[in-house]
Amino acid sequence: MDLMLVYTLLVAGVDRWQQPKGYSSTALRQVLFYYALFLAIDWVSASFAFLLEKKEHWRLLWWLFLQRFCYRQVMYYVMIKSVAVAARGHQSAGVSWIEKQRLSTAVRLRIH
Repeated sequence: MDLMLVYTLLVAGVDRWQQPKGYSSTALRQVLFYYALFLAIDWVSASFAFLLEKKEHWRLLWWLFLQRFCYRQVMYYVMIKSVAVAARGHQSAGVSWIEKQRLSTAVRLRIH
């Protein structure tokens, strides 16, 4: 969703720069409308969850927009990195959790 918004903003900027008289903002307005609708539905559903949870502070709900935007960017990064690791395979993965070696150094404790 965020990538579509950024792409549309870039394309609209380039179109307006290249053809100022023939520029139409219809696509930009449409994407902005759906992005705002997506955020509104997200906020309404979170408000409902806050309504069900009586002990939550309503002022936390305003952080939802920033949290969702930042969280999605982190998830995009994780998804791209995971696909890249899967495409390269196990040997050349380059991530620390795959490269751990088993040393068999555990000692069995005897309890009397």
